[in-house]
Parts: sequence; structure tokens; C-alpha cells
Amino acid sequence: MELAPEKSPVGKAPVDVLLGLCDPERLLSAFQPIFRARTGELQGCEAFLRLPPGTPYNGPYKLFADANEAGLLPVLEMASTVRHLRDAEPYAGNLLIFLNLLAPVFYDKRFGLEWLMNEVIGAGRQPSQIVLELPEVVQIHDFLEFAHLLEPYRKEGFRVALDDFGVGYTNLRMIADLNPDFVKVDRVFIEGINSHARKRVLVESVVSLCHRVNCGVIAEGIEAAADLETCLAAGVDYLQGYLLAMPGPPEEAFLTDDLAMPVPLTEREHDVLGRMVVRDLPSLPGDGPVRDAIKVFAENEEFQYLPVVVRNRAIGVLSRSRAIDWISDHQEDVVSAGEAPLERLLEDVPFDQMPSACAVEEVVDLIRRRTPSRRFEPIIVSGPGQVFQGLLTVEQLLDELIRFKIEITTQTHPATRLPTRIRLETLLSEKLAEKTPLALTRVNVRGFAQFNSQYGFLRGDSVLTHLGNLLRERLNLEPGTFLSHYSADDFAFLALPDRIEAIAVQIQRAFGDRVPELYDPGDLENGLFRTRNRRQEPELVPLMQLSIGAAVWDGASPASIRLVTEEAEMALRDAKTRTVPVIRLVGSMGKTSARTSTMPLKRGDIKALIDEQKAKGLTGS
Repeated sequence: MELAPEKSPVGKAPVDVLLGLCDPERLLSAFQPIFRARTGELQGCEAFLRLPPGTPYNGPYKLFADANEAGLLPVLEMASTVRHLRDAEPYAGNLLIFLNLLAPVFYDKRFGLEWLMNEVIGAGRQPSQIVLELPEVVQIHDFLEFAHLLEPYRKEGFRVALDDFGVGYTNLRMIADLNPDFVKVDRVFIEGINSHARKRVLVESVVSLCHRVNCGVIAEGIEAAADLETCLAAGVDYLQGYLLAMPGPPEEAFLTDDLAMPVPLTEREHDVLGRMVVRDLPSLPGDGPVRDAIKVFAENEEFQYLPVVVRNRAIGVLSRSRAIDWISDHQEDVVSAGEAPLERLLEDVPFDQMPSACAVEEVVDLIRRRTPSRRFEPIIVSGPGQVFQGLLTVEQLLDELIRFKIEITTQTHPATRLPTRIRLETLLSEKLAEKTPLALTRVNVRGFAQFNSQYGFLRGDSVLTHLGNLLRERLNLEPGTFLSHYSADDFAFLALPDRIEAIAVQIQRAFGDRVPELYDPGDLENGLFRTRNRRQEPELVPLMQLSIGAAVWDGASPASIRLVTEEAEMALRDAKTRTVPVIRLVGSMGKTSARTSTMPLKRGDIKALIDEQKAKGLTGS
């Protein structure tokens, strides 16, 4: 949220001035883009309030504080919401709109779900396209009560984001009790994160925690390229900041081009050594005199090794100690010793050379095989034709391995050891580019939260491990599948479109057959689970069951990662109200076939539906 204290006149403005600013016609909007971290796609925009000239306020912070004190906060928030929705309507398309709403508004009857639904639908939007962003500037005293207030909004499809996480009144309990869809890490943890080890650790921890409870992480306030790279390595899901895009009018913000993101490390391993080598070390000719090396070492205390090259090919690495020992051993004729060619000093000195295209693992194996006395010597890196490129030090290799470990950690779920959604979405992007027909399927454990609350995280993790193994076993029988632990109690996999119905039904039945064994017998009553709700009242709820929703793409119609993942999300949401899998077909002009948006397809219907769409010319094939 861009809300921050600003210098304002002493005292608050009269009530009539406040009332005048509660008019949508007098307010202005600005929007800042938010991007998907792994693909660079524009995900949505956060709405900011801008005040007209001539007001006694320099910015919105003091205005909202005064409105809250005067009892006008709901009226101001409603006016701001109307303005934002109206301004975004012609340009937002399928993108998300993040609306900042202070917590007290939800307690006011003037605001309410009915009013917000009317405004959202009246502006041509759907609740699922709106994120209710809760800033930290107002304290929430009773999290459970506030979570209860948010439930009707969630049921209609609104999403929730916690803003400025880590400062003010935000804390871990808000994640536990409010169950947000997004957490925005405050800019104080993002600024300078590249050079601040504790900030990196804190953000990585927040990412790990949020992913385990099915919550996306937004890094806001990114203003430096080095901080962007560190945020990507930490595994954040979304990016926001002046480095990427400034707040601006809706016609610019919602039409912002996608970012060109750096290629993930796992996709560029073939050039890891080429990127790590030290290129600013001077190389010495093999027929050059030893005195030249002595001079370079004397003038550069930090140099411990120098490469020696003949016709662009390295013949060895000369160490500082080797050069000094050579002169010391020839004290009787130092001048002649200094004139000796460098290649003479290297005649019996072993060295290691690796091509720049080799994998990091090969370099690690090479170092492991070295004798202890040579363990920390640099490695010569060569390009095509063994042309010398530079030296690779063990310190640089360790730094790269740490980066690589962070990357792998953020791409592997700690409980099931399955790939996370980062790797799945990378593969999805490739298949979309190759125009390979696919089905993106989401699998969610309905009732998992009650089980986890009753039995604890260890028992909860055992359920996820069991489901992960079940999915592995079933999908190993199918060609062209890729399984990931999407987040928390949510899995996802890619499969061939014509097999998805059979796979989904079999997985659902297999999990259902095993579910009763996961509970303590004393907690079961007539096939239901005896537990307690948020208010600690006893209740009976159904046993855990799988909700399965899939988005099927024919490989021909226009599509993007955002479109396919959103269709799979909508299918999963529909499946949570049914007992059978729900499948949606991504069809004409990137839209979804109306036939699948309201009912699950029956077995064998997918191919027929795709053929039907093609025959009508709806899929662009």
C-alpha cells in the first residue's frame, strides 16, 4: 500500500471538507502493476487514492486518519472504491484489482457485502477479480471475529491480502486466523535485501511459511535490480515496485507490458561456469619472464594465482607462493631466475581445466577428488576450442552453490519433496509455447484445515505425504504427466487432455477409500469428524475429501499461463461445492466454454467438446 504519513497542516479539516472529499467525482485514482515473479506476466494492479488540488491534505494518510476520527471512514472508503472500480473498468480485463480497505469498514453496515457486490458487478467485474487488501495502519483486536466478518466475502469469491506484513500491527497470527490469499512483505524488508543477510533469511522464511498455508507472497517496494534478483531467489510469487512500474493512470497501468524475466538458474546451468569466472585477472604469456609475474603479484596483494596462456590456451596456473619459491631457490643468480620463461615454472605443476558448458556438479566432483593440498586451487575455464575464458575460484563456486540451494529449496516442497508450482508453471509455459494440448489439474484436500487444527502439523504433513505418494503412483502410469505440490493442501499436475477424467475419478476414489484410517477412531461419529470451529464450539464436519478441478487446452486457441491457471482455479472452486471433478475447457479467444463453466463434463466428453468447438470455428484451429 502506498499509504504513508505525510506532512499536513496542524489539526484536522472541518467535517464539511471531509464530506466534500467523500464524493467519488472529486477523487482520483492511480494504479501500480503487480507482476507474476516466475513469468513476468502482469497479474493485476493496486489502486491508490489521489486527491484533487486545493485540499488541505498533501496526501491520503492524514485524510483517512481524520475521516476515521470523524466517523466518516466507511463513507470515504466507499467513495474511493467506487472511483477505483469506475476508472479501472475499461482497461482491467481479466486482471486483478487490489483495493485497500481499512479493517473498521467491514464492521459498518453502510459498507457490507451487498453494497460491494453491486458496485463490483456494476463495474463489469467479478468478485474473484477483486483483492481486498488490509493495510497495517489500523489494529484488528479480535482476529477470529474479523475472520468471521470476511467469510461471506470469501464465499462470493473475493480474495484477501495482508499489506505491509512484518511492520505495524501485522503478525503471524493474522496469517493463521485470517487465512489470506496474499501476503505483501513490507518494503522495509525488501530495500537492500541483496546486501542484508537477515532480511534475506526473514523473507525466505515468510515465503516458506506462506507456501505451506496456500498463500502467495508479494514483494513490494522493489527499487533496485539487485534486490529484485534476491527476491526471485527467495521464491516470492509476485513483484511490485518503482523499478518495475510506477503508479499511473489506468490506461497505462493495466496495459503495461509483461516483464522480461531472467532465465531461472535451473534453465541456464549450461553456462554457469561461464558466468562465474574471474575475467579481470591479467593472463601472462608462457614465454614471458618470471619477473613479470613477480611484478604483478607485488602490485596486487589480493592476487594469489595468475593464469599462464600460450596462443589463447591456458597451460597452467601460477601461484604467488610458487613464484616466490622459484626466486628464493635461485638466490645465487636472481637476475637469471627472473628471466626464466614462466612455462618452465609450470612443467611439473598439475592444473584442472573444465569447459564452460559443464554442469556445476561436475566441478564439485572434481574438487572432491583433489588431494587436500590442492583443494582450494582455482580451475581454468575454457570455451570452444579450449580457448581460455578465465579462472573459477572455489569461493565463487560456493557462492553459486548457495544460490542454487536457495533456488532448489524454493522449488521443492519440504513435506512431500515434490516440485512446487514454480517448476510446474515453467513447464506449463514451455508447453503453451510449443502448442502442446494439456490439462492443468488442481487437487485440494477439502477439510484439511480442521484435521490440521485437531491433530497438529505433523499429522497434517502425513496426510500430504500420503496424498503425494498416491498421486505419484497413479501419475507414473500415465505418459506426459508432471506432478507438483502447489502449496499447502493443494497439488497440481499436467496431463494429456483425453485422460484427465479417468485419472481424476480414480484419484478421488483411492483417497476416499483411505481417509477414515487417517483419523483417530474416537473422533468419528456416523461417518463424520467431531471437531471444534473457530469459536471453539463443537461441531461435526465431513471427513476429508478431494476437490479436483481441471482446465483443458486444445493447443490451438489463444492462451497464456495466467488464463490457464485462472481457469484451473475456477474449476477447483466449482469442485469444492460438488462431489465429482469439474473440468473447464479453455476455448475461443482465450475464454472458457460456457458449457463447462456450469457443469462437470462426463467421461469421454472432452474430446467431443473440443471437436465440437473446432467444428464451430471457436478454437482458432
